[in-house]
Amino acid sequence: MNLQEWIVGAIVLVAFAAVCRRYLPRTIRQALRSGMVKLATGLSMHGLARRLSAVREEGGSCGDGCGSCGGCGSPAGTDAKDGAQPPARVIPLKMIRH
Repeated sequence: MNLQEWIVGAIVLVAFAAVCRRYLPRTIRQALRSGMVKLATGLSMHGLARRLSAVREEGGSCGDGCGSCGGCGSPAGTDAKDGAQPPARVIPLKMIRH
């Protein structure tokens, strides 16, 4: 393989990692990270293992579960008291037959 193929492969790998970091659910990202930490420790890459284990998730994304991104209004677990559902919004429709 020539140098150009190695560079393209590295770019594709970085792009794949960015997509996975953005769109995979948090639990899968944490499992992958812990597996990478174990692999790095097994290969005596203690500096890399330390950096991977120190990474903290900032904010939330759509794949993290209900209420993590703040896009749906109320966070998870803050439903109305006594299990009552909030009133549904009703829009009356006027049917016209021709």
